[in-house]
Amino acid sequence: GKLKPRHPVLVAAVQLDPSNPLAYVCLAHCLPDPCSDVVLHDGQRVKKRMLLIEALRNDPECPYAIIALAACLGDSDKVLLADGRTFTRNGLYIEALRIDHINIKALISLANCLPRDRAVTLAGNNIKTKCDLYEFALRIDPRCAEAYYELACAISSRESGQLPGGNLLSKAGLFVEAIACDCLHARAYVGLARCLGADEIIPMADKRRMSKRDLYIEAIACDPLSATAYCNLGILLD
Repeated sequence: GKLKPRHPVLVAAVQLDPSNPLAYVCLAHCLPDPCSDVVLHDGQRVKKRMLLIEALRNDPECPYAIIALAACLGDSDKVLLADGRTFTRNGLYIEALRIDHINIKALISLANCLPRDRAVTLAGNNIKTKCDLYEFALRIDPRCAEAYYELACAISSRESGQLPGGNLLSKAGLFVEAIACDCLHARAYVGLARCLGADEIIPMADKRRMSKRDLYIEAIACDPLSATAYCNLGILLD
């Protein structure tokens, strides 16, 4: 993939101040995938992962660098930092939360990595399951569409998710709430459509009443490249 146009400016930022962790993080974000590399001012080709490791050499407690580095790792990967510490992907997300315990991106990313039946221990011996992490993210930001969506995906149709005020919402209700927070969330429309029966109609937060068919059509309007929405709509129309 192509590098973003701003990458030469960020290469210059690294050259002018090699101790600035944010310059390395922003430059890493210009790279489309973990295998991509960039040529620095000295002619050295550096991969995305190494840029983030360099950011952490300059600031070992930079949560942005820690989260971005975790996203470069696979399930069984480990990374050795400049200070000699070794981390797994989950370990990096936990480290980011030790530094910033209300970092929503770290909470959701860590939850996404966990199987439903596993828990993790955060700072202060605080044990959290996958759903606990999503629900905690919602306590921090009750308008976080992605947390509603991921929580809905994590539970079965017979379960409920707990909202910040203690109220419970069904799987379908969580998808509705995700759409209320982000009306362009194509995957939430698909998830909600899957919850409905063939002839079922569901009221939305904006007063629309939508059928399964309506939801798939709306998902395609939001994301014209949603193969799942096209496929499921095609099956429905058969």
